[in-house]
Amino acid sequence: MGWHSVFSSYSAYNLIRPLGASVADGLAEPNMGGGPGFGDALLVAVIGALIVALVASLTLTGRDVRPGNDEMEVPHARAATAETNYLSQVPGPM
Repeated sequence: MGWHSVFSSYSAYNLIRPLGASVADGLAEPNMGGGPGFGDALLVAVIGALIVALVASLTLTGRDVRPGNDEMEVPHARAATAETNYLSQVPGPM
């Protein structure tokens, strides 16, 4: 889409967080309050297990890695490398 990555991340966070909180509150609500009554502890355990399973799946399969991106692009990496190369050429104290 051509959006800046920080803008995209914060936009997604601000749009999705309230929805997730509302769904979690609704699922944890007791039966008398209109919810299924799963409770906070069970809900946290199930969602935590789903997150761990998703991260493990992506780590093992590598499906989230784009082809050709073996190294992550780090801003100012070239500048840091150039500085390190320069410092390695400067003679030390004698």
